[in-house]
Amino acid sequence: MNPNFFAYIALFGWPFFVSHLFKRYPLNKAIILSILLGYLFLPVGLDVDFPLIPPLNKESIPSLAVFFVIRYGLGKRVPLYSKFDFFSFLVILFLVSPIFTVLSNFDPVYTGANVIPGLSIRDIVSVLIRQWIVLIPLLVGRQFLKEPKDLELVLKLIVSIGLVYSLFELFEVRMSPQLHRWTYGYHTAGFGQQKRGGGFRPTVFLGHGLWVAFYTMISVISATLLWRLKKTAVTFVSNKQVVFYLFIVLVFCKTLGSLIYAMAIVPLIYWGSVNLQVRVIKILTFICILYPLLRIYEYFPITMLLDWAYSYDAERGQSLQYRFDQENALLARAQEKLFSGWGGWGRNRIYDLETGNDISITDGHWIIVLGIYGLIGFIAEFGIFLYSVYHAVSVVQKIKDSKEKVLLASFSLILLIYVVDLLPNDPLSPLTWLIAGALYGNVEYQKKLINKRLL
Repeated sequence: MNPNFFAYIALFGWPFFVSHLFKRYPLNKAIILSILLGYLFLPVGLDVDFPLIPPLNKESIPSLAVFFVIRYGLGKRVPLYSKFDFFSFLVILFLVSPIFTVLSNFDPVYTGANVIPGLSIRDIVSVLIRQWIVLIPLLVGRQFLKEPKDLELVLKLIVSIGLVYSLFELFEVRMSPQLHRWTYGYHTAGFGQQKRGGGFRPTVFLGHGLWVAFYTMISVISATLLWRLKKTAVTFVSNKQVVFYLFIVLVFCKTLGSLIYAMAIVPLIYWGSVNLQVRVIKILTFICILYPLLRIYEYFPITMLLDWAYSYDAERGQSLQYRFDQENALLARAQEKLFSGWGGWGRNRIYDLETGNDISITDGHWIIVLGIYGLIGFIAEFGIFLYSVYHAVSVVQKIKDSKEKVLLASFSLILLIYVVDLLPNDPLSPLTWLIAGALYGNVEYQKKLINKRLL
């Protein structure tokens, strides 16, 4: 990987761009654009390391820029919590859980020909900073995107920028994934993996076709929700036409998983009642909670899924089989330190005992978190997302305004899609945390309105 000079300019110039956004736009719009545009357009895989602090990259720099502009430019606080409740407990647990990981991993890991050093007290500072940076979009979203109009703005900006992004996607479908190399001087990893059906999957500036397809799918669902709510069109054509156009682009992304999500969720968003959406959300939440336990105790129907995959397509069946085999090996490794995890630096991975080469492939985010931070870290991270969704559906039935009911229930479903996809893949980004924060902030806002009405 040989980034050009412009890659570093884009990365370290982003705080200045963020500052400009906050001067030009209202606070809520500036926050969303800073996180969303950074995620979609900054260079992939470019990390700049300094002592003690986590790598500076396209995930951390936009979040830090937003925090410092809000805190020191605008003089507004971004509290860790406003009142102590279960959500606040999960946030604090997420922040401090790596301390338990560090304290239980002072010993080195022997990988055949190599040795990975043990963690040290010094690593506590680094992981605490990392966890705090990860939390920034969540905290900012909860504090400043807490009204229904803010959720609508999130949807509109996801769709608007999704339409712009679709032009880059269609270009790469025809010309191959080249935009990142032309702009930043290097190809992202896995260029060969983007070949599909005699053509290419677009990667644009996200590094993999999976993430481009996933964002396009989220754009389709967001446009569908705007269509149902009869909101003003985000462009010169109607929201209905936007939905159909983005769905066609999603088909060209050639990613079956995201296409299945869209085919299942779009009808539910547009035609499904709030009660039906709540029931689906509860079922999916239950699956997300149970999945790790089912995998640990070998109750998950792997054989049935493999039989279905092989019957559909032998190549996809082999791919799924390989995923499950890798997941089994990593799960066995994680169970050796189930509660605290192995920590970073590749200590959670599988190595060839003779050569010391890393032979593991980590696809699902859940197994990455479980292996690095253990069950404590897993409960904290997934708990933040799932508790936000659970709390939203517990409040939605008490809301009087029918459109706000649909908005909160459907927005919960959008976040839940991210969580569901964290099981086979790793679509987690600062945008995911921002969506979670905005959702929980709206839950708190609606609870205050409900309590006022009851007084």
